[in-house]
Amino acid sequence: MKRDLENNYMLYEILKNAQMGIWVIEIEDEKNPRMYGDREMLRLLGIEEEVSAEECYQIWHSNIEPSYVQAVDETVQKIIHREKAEVEYPWKHPQHGWIYIRCGGVLDTSCEHGIRMSGYHQDVTERVLVYREKEWLEQLYEDITHSIGKLYDGILRLNLKEESILVIKAFAFAELIGKKLPYREYLDKLRPWLGEEEYLLFEQEVSLEHIQKMQEKNIDRFSGECRKLTEDGGCRWYSYTIFFDEDSRKNDDVIMAIQDISSQKRKEIKTHETISALRYHAQRDPLTSIYNRLAAQEMIEDYIEEMPEREWVALLILDIDNFKAVNDRLGHIKGDQVLIETADTIRKNFRETDIVGRLGGDEFIIFMRDVKAEENVERSMKKLLSKMERVICGEKDSVSISASIGAALVRGNGMDYQTLYRHADKALYDVKNREKNGYAFYRQDSAENQEEKKETL
Repeated sequence: MKRDLENNYMLYEILKNAQMGIWVIEIEDEKNPRMYGDREMLRLLGIEEEVSAEECYQIWHSNIEPSYVQAVDETVQKIIHREKAEVEYPWKHPQHGWIYIRCGGVLDTSCEHGIRMSGYHQDVTERVLVYREKEWLEQLYEDITHSIGKLYDGILRLNLKEESILVIKAFAFAELIGKKLPYREYLDKLRPWLGEEEYLLFEQEVSLEHIQKMQEKNIDRFSGECRKLTEDGGCRWYSYTIFFDEDSRKNDDVIMAIQDISSQKRKEIKTHETISALRYHAQRDPLTSIYNRLAAQEMIEDYIEEMPEREWVALLILDIDNFKAVNDRLGHIKGDQVLIETADTIRKNFRETDIVGRLGGDEFIIFMRDVKAEENVERSMKKLLSKMERVICGEKDSVSISASIGAALVRGNGMDYQTLYRHADKALYDVKNREKNGYAFYRQDSAENQEEKKETL
């Protein structure tokens, strides 16, 4: 069935230009209805992946505007009884939102099992939205209210030559419905309603000059959003769409459709906040709230990969001296407190642009961007060490702690993260083996590291 629908290339091109797809529906007892569509039909349904005939039918039928389902089903019954039948209805496209569809079909009398119907599915949204001059005047309220009235909260007809606007359906100023007034006068009414700041942004997008420029691009529409602050401190969001077609280019008439998208916006904002919160928690160490090991590494790797060739950076690894004694003698609660305080001390000791993370246990990592001189790194480490050296007191005992730091510097993107980390870790190892409570820079000219020579201090 599907192969038959795809074979005629010439027919497909004709249907594509008309935004019309061909479908076949099969209905059998004790089986789910099936729908087959040609390429244009599947495109009009927004189906981008392979789906079964049952799924195709479900996608089509479940997205019919609920109040039109009965009318569509009645049309199907007429086709089954060999009556001529067509129907128009709003349909929710998965990518484009509500569009307007016209469908019609005939019964296939050659089908021996069940019922088979063939027909067309055409996107007639623009035809519905942009009526010809006579149609707008004669069927202004009846047709528009019936068709796009369900899709939009405001419908305006703007004449670019006359610089006038006709309010067909009002999203604000209901008293203007059916009235024609100068476009500038209408915008002036919106100014206090929207508020000065939002109005200035809105006016730029819907000015006559901007609309005419967009019309010259031979596009069929352009859209935007605006926001109205409410008295309770909240806001309402509106989307606006300017529609063009061949007739609008001849008679200078364009349609502006307005829709209240506040509910959608609130959902988007809530989703964004949820994703941001999940991303934040995924990147953070749960105890100290600084970056965890993986997040810190990824951020450092990204920066090293893109950093300027002549920029110096420093990687520091800090280890708390005598931390095991804190846990053993004062308890893990006191140990956790030390880790939290250490993270806070490190964060306050470095710039906001530096990356601070916890590697695990009592080890922390600091990545300093755009280091001007080795002395700057040394000064930061000395300051940090002085704050780390203190006595931690418990109920019956106390423990003295300090910190050891290993540092590695590199210029440009000539070294990867793993090598830089290994160098800093080697410097830390040297400090811990000497006397702790100190710092050391990795020196590439040490005897055991000659094989790792790179461009570094």
